[in-house]
Amino acid sequence: MKDVALVSVPFGLGAGCRGSEHGPDALRRLGLLSELAKRGIRVASEAEATLPAASNSPAWQLTAAYAGRVPAMKHAAEVMGIGIACANQASAAIAASTFPVVVGGDHSIAIGTMAGLSAHYERPGIIWFDAHADLNTEATSLSGNMHGIALAVALGTTDLPFDSLHPAAKPVDLQRVVLIGARDLDPAELQWMRHSGVAYFDMAAIRALGMEEVAKRALHIAGGDGADAIHLSFDIDSIDPTEAPGTGTPVTGGISSAEARIALRAFGESPLLASADFVELNPLLDQGNRTAKLMISLIGELLAARKK
Repeated sequence: MKDVALVSVPFGLGAGCRGSEHGPDALRRLGLLSELAKRGIRVASEAEATLPAASNSPAWQLTAAYAGRVPAMKHAAEVMGIGIACANQASAAIAASTFPVVVGGDHSIAIGTMAGLSAHYERPGIIWFDAHADLNTEATSLSGNMHGIALAVALGTTDLPFDSLHPAAKPVDLQRVVLIGARDLDPAELQWMRHSGVAYFDMAAIRALGMEEVAKRALHIAGGDGADAIHLSFDIDSIDPTEAPGTGTPVTGGISSAEARIALRAFGESPLLASADFVELNPLLDQGNRTAKLMISLIGELLAARKK
């Protein structure tokens, strides 16, 4: 089993409200590292992804150019800048034969994590655990929030090219992408999902099949068609807000924490799992640190399953 490379991303400008930038600090303060140590999980390295300095560097010129093309998208340059930093950190972790675990931060940071992964694998798959699809483009986004286009960037359907985050990044084939728990979809997203045929398990499907079967099918989809890696992106708002209130875009009627544990154990046991991110914890909206403590436990659940 590969050791863990823990990457913290204190960034929240891709979301509609502030607070997720404090997520990594809350996780550390409330015992993430001790939880991993208790489970026998070795953290080989720790790093923090930060915005590049505003200068004449090629990376900054690229981010500024993108922001200029999409003025309606909020903090586009900063999101792209942190995405480049995340891609570099994830790529370095994989190159060092470690397992990158990226903790945020809002869901826009996953753009970089996925770019870093795809730079090393030819046929990666993605499991997207979220109350939202994050499949808008710059043209269809109703909010202008960059976290709402994150998965679309990885699929190559946005104005933001995936390889602008890492030169070796390649768009992911939607046949190896699966969404779980989405229940708040914009009209354009729903239309695209139905037209494209991308796989998704909404709450009705989860209730009908049970999470164990959903996880099995998700692994078959993301790990099928010759896949050589799987990235797991876990948004804490996939869990019902009665259990996870500390997030910026809560949606009622979500999965339970028990269902999340079933899925994460199954994903962790897959030999194809190559990277993961956990996002959208907002400590400013939490109640008694319930959501932060739950996320710590869920990260431990995933990583402990990899030891088996």
